[in-house]
Amino acid sequence: MPKVSVIIPVYNVEAYLKQCLDSVINQTLKDIEIILVDDESPDNCPKICDDYAKKDKRIKVIHQKNKGLSGARNTGMEFATGEYIAFIDSDDWIEKTMLRTLFSTAEKHNSDVAVCNVNLCYPSGKVENKKYWRYEKISQLYTEDIYSEFLISPCWSCNKIYKKNILDKLNLKFIENILYEDVPFFTELFLNIQKISFVPEYFYNYRLERDGAITVKPSVKQLDISKVRDIVSEILKNNKASKIIYENFNDWTFWNYIWMYKHLPKSSKYLGIRKIKELPSPLRKNILLYLEENRKCIYILGIPVLFIKFKPSCTNVRLFNIIPIISIKKKNR
Repeated sequence: MPKVSVIIPVYNVEAYLKQCLDSVINQTLKDIEIILVDDESPDNCPKICDDYAKKDKRIKVIHQKNKGLSGARNTGMEFATGEYIAFIDSDDWIEKTMLRTLFSTAEKHNSDVAVCNVNLCYPSGKVENKKYWRYEKISQLYTEDIYSEFLISPCWSCNKIYKKNILDKLNLKFIENILYEDVPFFTELFLNIQKISFVPEYFYNYRLERDGAITVKPSVKQLDISKVRDIVSEILKNNKASKIIYENFNDWTFWNYIWMYKHLPKSSKYLGIRKIKELPSPLRKNILLYLEENRKCIYILGIPVLFIKFKPSCTNVRLFNIIPIISIKKKNR
């Protein structure tokens, strides 16, 4: 049994794949298996995967019909045999001591999950050390600490390792065909584990704003945030989640619905407003107030519209008190 199974979904990342694979095969922790899931990539990635497998016997390549990121990760988990599982996106790369440090920390403290910090890497070459966890040194988080971090720290799957028998016991899978698939995965996980180890080093290099990434340009797929919220809400209800978890969940909803609205195409803004209006009253009111106070030009069916300011004291905030206009100042860029 290898110590860590590294699962790497591969799709349309020919320009970045070799850097990713080199960073994994050169880890100081040698007792690993590397599972490359070629998700019917249309470029030269399938050949790159096969060439690397010929050079390193730890690499397994699975070629499958396209199932998306979640489907590729799920396939990788089916083939994983390691004591722990790590997920790495094929356009990212990791520091050479990441797996050894996370594994030794998790093993020492018998942790279900071990997590590290992340470098945000921009196309310009700028690297931002993003401290998403509030701890300054190696720390062990138990139940209440874990709950306090719920949806406050990012639900990225890739800067962590997970004890495989925990994932098997919970039968955890990533939901396919939605964005932000990590969030339901982590909700189920966070509610059912006993201990997380945190390592403060910035071991994971997360590539931002690459060509082809969903966040590079507006997309109607951002509406998946509302689907994710419904799924998470049901999980919390079924697990009788605590008050602090619901408070964090409301904060997550607030900021992610704003993100959703801002990243929709102009022609789909009205769908974002519709989703916001479906929220419970306090959340709906606060989100609409935030959007209004930020004075962004709102587009309905592709038509620029202007707010009529509503009173914060209203119990039933109605965003559609608006007047379509033909000529207004251009939206600030």
